[in-house]
Amino acid sequence: MAVAALSTLAVACKSGVAGKQPRVLRVPSAIATIADAVSKAKPGDIVLVAPGTYHESVKIYRPGITVRGEDRNTVILDGQDTLANGFLVGANDVAIENLTVHSYTQNGVVFSGIEAVTKGQGADPNVVYGVDDNVLQGYRVSCVTSYNNGLYGVYAFASRDGVIEHSYVSGHPDSGLYIGQCKPCNVILRNNTVVLNAIGYYGTNSSGGVYVINSVFRSNRLGVAPNSQKAEALSPQSETVVAGNLVVDNAD
Repeated sequence: MAVAALSTLAVACKSGVAGKQPRVLRVPSAIATIADAVSKAKPGDIVLVAPGTYHESVKIYRPGITVRGEDRNTVILDGQDTLANGFLVGANDVAIENLTVHSYTQNGVVFSGIEAVTKGQGADPNVVYGVDDNVLQGYRVSCVTSYNNGLYGVYAFASRDGVIEHSYVSGHPDSGLYIGQCKPCNVILRNNTVVLNAIGYYGTNSSGGVYVINSVFRSNRLGVAPNSQKAEALSPQSETVVAGNLVVDNAD
């Protein structure tokens, strides 16, 4: 599905930090690339990205950092249909804010408990990810536009204590928003606009404290689908609240 990102987004996306001011690493004026700035960041730091188009696939294994665009519509990560993921996060307490990500072969933004637990060394077949300490803990996606990626728009797997909010997700052959294999998940998806995906929201074996609220799911093939599958661990799915959404003009 070929769709364009919204030219103007109504919601103003601003966030402040109370107390001690964080260190700000500026891209590209001080550090040339987002990936390089992330590699230099320490917990509490902000990687602040100026307007421009960045052909990067950014992996984040440093906890407690924020990657924030200066302008949602003009800070653009473009995978050019060759790079895998816009952001692959394998660390706790990471936030991605106020930018656009598109044309990646896999996902726009992905948080992975497997990556967090193994530090990117690959899954242990004897470990059940998504429970106890075998999870990524703490994540946020706020004011992000994710469109025309090869699988998912925003994807959180074996991850806990998350927020996905004020985001626009469109044009994905799998789901726009995905929460999978976590118990408890403790995640809030709120005030999102999800259109023209194969599935708007998909929650496979995601149980406990899952809230899908105050969002729009329009013109997807399938609108909202909490579900259980044997292809992932931790079935059956349970304890998902879906409330206050507009689910309209979806095929199923």
